[in-house]
Amino acid sequence: MQSIRSNFRHFALAILITGILIPLIGSQTQPVSAAQTIVDSTSSSLVWSSNWYTYPSDTAYNGSFRYTSAAGATVSLTFTGSSITYVYTMSFNRGAAEVYIDGVIIDRLNGLADDFQENLWTRIPRRQTVKTYSGLGSGQHTITIKAAPGEDGTRIYTELDAFIINPAQAVSGVTYDDTTSYATVFNQAHWHTWHCSECYNGSFQYTDVGGAGVRLTFTGDSITWYFTKSPNRGKAMVTIDGENKNWYYGYFDMYNPTIQRNQHRTFGGLGGGTHTIVIYNVHQKNPASSNYFIDIDRLVIGSTNTYQRTTAANYADARVHAYNCYYYFSGHGCYISANDCMNFSSQAMHAAGFPYVPANPPWYNWPEQWWYNATTDTSSDTWDYVPTFITYQAGRPAEFTTTTVLTNLRRGDLIPLDVWDEEDNELGHDDVADHMRIVVGAGMSSPFNADYTGENAPNLVFYPEFNLLIDQHSYDRWQVPWDYKTVPADFLDFKYIKIIKH
Repeated sequence: MQSIRSNFRHFALAILITGILIPLIGSQTQPVSAAQTIVDSTSSSLVWSSNWYTYPSDTAYNGSFRYTSAAGATVSLTFTGSSITYVYTMSFNRGAAEVYIDGVIIDRLNGLADDFQENLWTRIPRRQTVKTYSGLGSGQHTITIKAAPGEDGTRIYTELDAFIINPAQAVSGVTYDDTTSYATVFNQAHWHTWHCSECYNGSFQYTDVGGAGVRLTFTGDSITWYFTKSPNRGKAMVTIDGENKNWYYGYFDMYNPTIQRNQHRTFGGLGGGTHTIVIYNVHQKNPASSNYFIDIDRLVIGSTNTYQRTTAANYADARVHAYNCYYYFSGHGCYISANDCMNFSSQAMHAAGFPYVPANPPWYNWPEQWWYNATTDTSSDTWDYVPTFITYQAGRPAEFTTTTVLTNLRRGDLIPLDVWDEEDNELGHDDVADHMRIVVGAGMSSPFNADYTGENAPNLVFYPEFNLLIDQHSYDRWQVPWDYKTVPADFLDFKYIKIIKH
């Protein structure tokens, strides 16, 4: 594909990769595993650059966190373990944070939250949001958080609340009650027990205090939250891996005119690997409700899945502006061509668990193979050419399927577009998909002006603040709305490809 600075016609294939149910609440000060180590922002083990400051907060871990507004400021921790969790806040004035492990960028987090669209100062920041990075291998590692620039001088803050080394993890296929020690509770003094015969194991935990929350790290492709709807219920915010999770997404209203026990909400399609859910009282409510209560009866964890959706999104976020030179040898350094969108998406899929499908001999245009060879800097057409990849995925129904429902898409799925007329060799449509985007989540859009401007488009393009987000190469874009630079007239022959199994 030559350019994407035009109106696109979606020839969309969204690729989705597939994946059960879960007793819940423990103390923030109660260790859940001997192997778990929490490193607070006050720890002498941390190495700080200049321009970091302390902010007291009763909803932060141990009562405070450290923050910076200086782009490029860093904090590092050297640790021994195979996984680590970064604890931070999502809020209206947060910018981005680049995450490095052992000197390699692995993620770029967007800290903007959608809680503040009405009154900035009455909405509650979502403290103790977390993102876990697992599968690091045993031994010593170093994690570095680097503050990235904000959008316009108001979305500038990056912070560290804590790191958790080897976080305790709930496992798939298990139900975790509201009394489990696997969960971490913040503002614990404001959580209380309610006994009822209809509740799981006879009770649930509840709170009406804004800023009170529960966090659970788990391994599984889905998680189901059981609760009560009632005339006195308020609104809760759910995040998973730092992503809002209430299609797509916002607040979850727990109000109902009558009491309804054992209500539930399932968040699926998370992919394999480690995830963390945070359920948070945001002290908002339906006007008809008499109070702000939220509750948790139990959490049920889904099965595992080999496609690491979070890894795919992490890879794309980290590498959209910082190329992985392993894939760009080309005999003359780390060079990226104008036609890199499919190569970039293939890299993310491979990083997330899709193995090469080789052939012997390696016929490049054979649509039943999918591979890259760094030694010879060669690849199959299916690896870096969108039409051939679509033929490849159509021949693998156990791994890919199609959908016309946008809300079915999750991190790691793909959206092809028809933006180039091959016959006329110009921008246009020929009913052949020729550009690929990878879904990386949902929430606030990129805070970087550069992600919305092309070479000949100097002005920032504004989009709704809340969206399904994608990354892409050709041109490089990080966390822009999934329909970036499209118009309704381009939405013809609309079809998504979902990765269903791997």
